[in-house]
Amino acid sequence: LAAGLQVEPVVAAAVKNYSNFSALRVLVAEDNPVNQMVITGLLKKYAIEPVLTENGREAVDYCKANPQAVDLILMDGEMPEMDGWQATKQIRQLNLRRQNGEPVTITAMTAHVLDQFADNMAQHGMDNVLSKPTKPADLEKILAECYLRGQV
Repeated sequence: LAAGLQVEPVVAAAVKNYSNFSALRVLVAEDNPVNQMVITGLLKKYAIEPVLTENGREAVDYCKANPQAVDLILMDGEMPEMDGWQATKQIRQLNLRRQNGEPVTITAMTAHVLDQFADNMAQHGMDNVLSKPTKPADLEKILAECYLRGQV
């Protein structure tokens, strides 16, 4: 190694300790296979094995069949068959609750400009938004908030 070159700080910076949110039950509604791989890979870093659906219709059907099996839904807005907006409206009509009685958290996932997206998100009953490409810190904040709400 060159004189003065230190390896340890680089290695330490590359290793991140991810929180364990394995108690969270997460449903991901995303039609794009690459985006599915990305979000699943990120969730696994937090010890979460999500349920995957490929469109809004599948997400609604899953929620109907498993009304208390979800704490958090990560919902893409634009999908075939039924988009995330309509799926969210239908899921809200089901009045899904977590095991502690709190409403299920629905987070929009989008690559759109967030300022323009916020009104649409609120109108359709989504709780918050996660931009794509997804930053681990943004996802961790949503997971932590959802996890803490589950501790009530």
